[in-house]
Amino acid sequence: MSRIYCWDASVFLAWLNGGENRPSEKLANLRAAVDDIDKGRAMLITPSTVSTEVWESRIPDEEKRNWYINVFKRENVQKIQVSDPIAKIAGQLREECKVAGVSLTTEDALYLATGIVYKADEIHSFDADFLRVNGLLQSVSVPIVEPRGMELQLPLTGGGQVIKADQEGAVNDSA
Repeated sequence: MSRIYCWDASVFLAWLNGGENRPSEKLANLRAAVDDIDKGRAMLITPSTVSTEVWESRIPDEEKRNWYINVFKRENVQKIQVSDPIAKIAGQLREECKVAGVSLTTEDALYLATGIVYKADEIHSFDADFLRVNGLLQSVSVPIVEPRGMELQLPLTGGGQVIKADQEGAVNDSA
């Protein structure tokens, strides 16, 4: 596994509820992230407090509900218990945001602190308020971004060749 994603509840709910009226491009990016997890190319972490926001009863589709129940049984998916160090970092992050004039909820601070402690490559969120925190805190190097998979596949017109580009745009045409 080469990437670690940390998801907040908005990402789980978007996936489990069929996209919640999101544009097709955002759903394709979310599907790519889910595919990375399903195929073992990425690890997914989330604090155990996600259960306070994602309830099985909020998932109308039985197949998706089963995915949510079973996903945490995989080796590459972990609900992280909120430890004292994570809680302390979350509090520090909230304080930093307050000083910067930005609001950071306790839940979002816990997602961010979990991602920091467990060295996530990205925090994934659809929450506009949480996304605004991205890049604002000097103490935080992990990006808070909308979900995206590791590779974008761009079919070329003509011979049906596929060029793969990583998230930073580096092209690998040996696909």
